Amino acid sequence: MSIESFFDDCDGIGDALRIFDDSMEPIIPEGSYILTKPGEEVESGDIVVAGFIDVAGGLRIVIRRIIIDKNDITFVQLVPINPDYKTSVNIVLERFKFLIKVIGYAQTDFDFYSNLRELTEKEQEKTESKYGTE
Repeated sequence: MSIESFFDDCDGIGDALRIFDDSMEPIIPEGSYILTKPGEEVESGDIVVAGFIDVAGGLRIVIRRIIIDKNDITFVQLVPINPDYKTSVNIVLERFKFLIKVIGYAQTDFDFYSNLRELTEKEQEKTESKYGTE
């Protein structure tokens, strides 16, 4: 997978990346922007950017839907949406270097900035409801 950093710390929400990979098509087409939130709790069914050590010992970075079996959390499944890819990969949890939740995506710069503005407003509302306004 090829990704490039687009912005770091987008308005305090997270990091934006542009992906050059078609494994999540048609939901997230190649060339789309994704907004990630490092530190956000990852749950089964989320789309994530995952970095893990592959069988050859190298770091592999993918964007996939994660499936976590609550009865056996020693393995997780990384599932692409595009049917041209392997249906899933089972990975021992210990092999992960990072799992970062994808909280938004857009296909164009305009859509990205529009979504970023909406997400910024939602984050601000959550903060205000939690801590009050100044």
